[in-house]
Amino acid sequence: MKKTRISEGIQVTLVAMLVFLLYLIALIFPDSWWGLHYPAFLGGGKGMFIVLFAVGFALYGTKYSFWEGMAKRDSGIIKWVGIIGCTIVAGIFFHAMPIAKDVYGDALKIIPSPDFVISEFADQNKELLTSFDFTNLKLGTDTTVSLVIWMSYKYQIELQDAFRILGTISGMGYVFFTLATLFKIARNNQQRLLFSLMVVGSPIVLNFCGHIEIYAPILFVLSAFWYGLICFVNKPTWISGVVTLFLCFLN
Repeated sequence: MKKTRISEGIQVTLVAMLVFLLYLIALIFPDSWWGLHYPAFLGGGKGMFIVLFAVGFALYGTKYSFWEGMAKRDSGIIKWVGIIGCTIVAGIFFHAMPIAKDVYGDALKIIPSPDFVISEFADQNKELLTSFDFTNLKLGTDTTVSLVIWMSYKYQIELQDAFRILGTISGMGYVFFTLATLFKIARNNQQRLLFSLMVVGSPIVLNFCGHIEIYAPILFVLSAFWYGLICFVNKPTWISGVVTLFLCFLN
């Protein structure tokens, strides 16, 4: 009996369809699917248009062999131009998001007065900023908050604005290293493009939109660690080994 083999282009497109289907469900049932419903906040049907456009784009590739054409092209320097371009666009997007002014969740527990400007940088914060005390289970929170306090003190800006800047920088680093990692493990341009769309469109990027939380720099360093680890595995050197080990401890 002859087996029918599904082409790689169709396989990846089917996976993309499943991902986009989740976003469509979230647009229809936003209260139950709150983790994926953020395109609905664009208003005026823009979120639905973006999701349907992504679906149509993926289907177009299947019908007209768009993916196969991309797969035959050599990425070369275009790969890094694309990664850097996406990183810059992501940074502009993160910084422009109005979520920084929406104080909710644990924000007030982390920073009781978001509009406060730090006038003095205490010695305790200096110690926490460079601490590697792994017995302190709240070290990540303390380090991030100390960094935000230092930024507010150094540049005389409100704490919520410091979180916004930290989110933008961390988000750009996350997008850069995550895309660089995916471009290393993807087998062709077809996979690179779809992986890129999934990275920049995943709910996790909301952590970089200015909300008062501690996860933005953690995700940045974690993405850098994975990229360093893959580089070390592919081509072991003492420099890549030391950098990867340092990033591991930093996480």
